[in-house]
Amino acid sequence: MAAIIATAYMAVKLIERYVLVIELFIIVPMVISILLSVVQHLNTYYLLDKDELIVKSGILAPTKISYGSIRNMRKTWSLLASQSLTINCIEITFVNSDMGVLTYDIVRISPQNEDEFLHLLEEKMQNKR
Repeated sequence: MAAIIATAYMAVKLIERYVLVIELFIIVPMVISILLSVVQHLNTYYLLDKDELIVKSGILAPTKISYGSIRNMRKTWSLLASQSLTINCIEITFVNSDMGVLTYDIVRISPQNEDEFLHLLEEKMQNKR
């Protein structure tokens, strides 16, 4: 009888360890992922400022794109990670001169009204030329 109780006790302790492992390696990352997703959705915006387009997404630093550096804009869909909250998005190609090196960068955004946003952005770009 004592052997059965000891075996049952060891089985319970083993199950408790597995529950702890499940909590640490499955549940905790899921909760963190959900929280980061909520933060990204609540803290994503696109601002057409006087001299530049400002793209803010989640906890990332805002991307500032001067209107004169924009080379191309097009509607597209993409499953790649970006500042866009949906797969339907606007892809903006621009010249980036960070750290003294000229490169072309792409940012994907998903404003609520894509057509109106594109129209306003084109107006801002024309006013800067």
